[in-house]
Amino acid sequence: FDRLGTFIYSDEEQTHAYTLADKVARETALERQKLIMEAQREISLQRNLSFVGREMKVMLDEWNPENRTYSGRTYGDAPEIDNEVLIQMKTGKEGPQPGSFARVKISAASEYELYGDFQLTV
Repeated sequence: FDRLGTFIYSDEEQTHAYTLADKVARETALERQKLIMEAQREISLQRNLSFVGREMKVMLDEWNPENRTYSGRTYGDAPEIDNEVLIQMKTGKEGPQPGSFARVKISAASEYELYGDFQLTV
């Protein structure tokens, strides 16, 4: 999967699963979740590295004046769930407003973030 999030089972009263016997132990569920997410981190990193060097259209969600960084997302990213694109302002100039789109050249990547530089406001 390009993207994957996992949750362990939790009992919910008034559901059929709540009444089932022989449920997987919580420790087992947590270990399985850990193994899946370890494998997914590598997949996510490789996928994100494939964007390095590419120019992408990014929706700017937030501006953090303390560290002069924008956070945004590409067309395929859901807010607060998927990858973020982080853009560090390198000059003292005021940049685009949150809510606008910008062309961003991706310069680096981690498992869950892309890092880039403004190219052209669109």
